Amino acid sequence: MNNLGIFILIAGLSPIPTLYVAMRRMLKKKTVFSILLFAICAITSVLEWMALAFGSISLSLPYIVDDVAKNLDMALLLNGLYCAAIVSVNVFLLLVALFAKRDNMRTFTVCMLFLFVIALLVIAIIGSAVTGRSIDECFFGACCGWLYVIGLILGFTYKEICVIVNIYLEAGICLLSILWVAWLTVKRYTRFRTVGSGVLMVAGILYGLAGLATFILICNHYAMPMNDAFDLCYRELVQLAKDYHTTYNNVNYAIFIMLFLVCTLGNLMVAKVISNTLTSTCRVGNSDELLSVCEK
Repeated sequence: MNNLGIFILIAGLSPIPTLYVAMRRMLKKKTVFSILLFAICAITSVLEWMALAFGSISLSLPYIVDDVAKNLDMALLLNGLYCAAIVSVNVFLLLVALFAKRDNMRTFTVCMLFLFVIALLVIAIIGSAVTGRSIDECFFGACCGWLYVIGLILGFTYKEICVIVNIYLEAGICLLSILWVAWLTVKRYTRFRTVGSGVLMVAGILYGLAGLATFILICNHYAMPMNDAFDLCYRELVQLAKDYHTTYNNVNYAIFIMLFLVCTLGNLMVAKVISNTLTSTCRVGNSDELLSVCEK
């Protein structure tokens, strides 16, 4: 069990360099970005420490009840993977704290999402090799496992954390990305006041209203105790799987991963394009009038 202690010790110490660098950057720069970066590192570190405390025990107990070498090897393997994932996240955050600039925040966010998905996929592949189950089952189990650990840390049951994250949080993030696009179209019109900008603003406002209406419909549809909301969502997902001749897992991937990412990242890309038209300008002749590049 000494090796198990070494794994946990390395993972537990890995956030400290990241916290130190992020704190020094915050105290030196004193910018919103540096403060936000330190907050992200601090919150991530606390979650990792709590996850180590709960997760390592949860992973080990099923295999160390009987003092059998094979079971101890399994506990070491699972905890080694668990700790390696935590160390990888902290190394990435350390590089961000050292080199990232404010303009790289979107790239940083996308990289974090990509890293998280890759980590789950690696765990699924190794879990499949160890347990003999399919990669699909292990990937779905890894996703559910992370939700369970987060719920355990925050004091929620598995059903409650699933409803909070998959329904309300994801819908809320999508709504915020939609409203951001709508706000940028209004901001663009107030700066240029052209027919094209007016049409874009109207489209943006309608898009924002549609997103708000969808969010309200989702909240009303699941306006019930969380356990009941989970059961209702489960039945609906099972029915969708039957209607489209696929599996329950695939419906979950399509809605809570693919649709969420397409919606959110798509809105971020549109917002980036609109934002660029607000900052990209050119001079016309010798006048000081500034026109957006897209208005040429």
